[in-house]
Amino acid sequence: MAGMVIKAVTGNDAAAEIRQRIIEPLGLADTTFPTSDPTISDNHLHGYEYPVIGIGIRDVTVSDVQTFGPAGAIVSTLDDLTAFSRALVTGRLLAPAQEAELKTTVPVTADGTVGYGLGIIHVQLPCGQWAWSHNGAVLGYFSDWYTSDDGAKQVARANNEFHLLAGTKGQQDTGKATVDAYCAL
Repeated sequence: MAGMVIKAVTGNDAAAEIRQRIIEPLGLADTTFPTSDPTISDNHLHGYEYPVIGIGIRDVTVSDVQTFGPAGAIVSTLDDLTAFSRALVTGRLLAPAQEAELKTTVPVTADGTVGYGLGIIHVQLPCGQWAWSHNGAVLGYFSDWYTSDDGAKQVARANNEFHLLAGTKGQQDTGKATVDAYCAL
């Protein structure tokens, strides 16, 4: 939906707008928005799928990330992901009014420990610390990040296995490790 809105408002594809408004201004040199060639170049994780039916795993590194449109089409590194999330939550990327809208959340849990905003969540972790967070997944890959309000504390992770269903044991274990690492900062 967001990609269609971007196209309707600007007249440009989401890829062009994201490059011009985010990737280039933030200097995200290791982030791309491939639109025609699904080949991932340079040093990268190989992505793997655990089939829902059958056995074994399948290398899905070269898959068409455009299948999910703008929702899953960006290829990046953890360094660039943390640079983006820091810019996003600290006001470097958005104007003050947009930043305020981004951080206006609606409670998701009865105890108020999770609030969802415009694409990001504000979550109180088990250690009591608060963080902004978001995740992303496409076939073979899952990533997420936690960033403090001032951007001084950050943890990001990338898993190179995902089957588009509930998290695997590996994802659950690395998810807990990510939260533990953030809490240890």
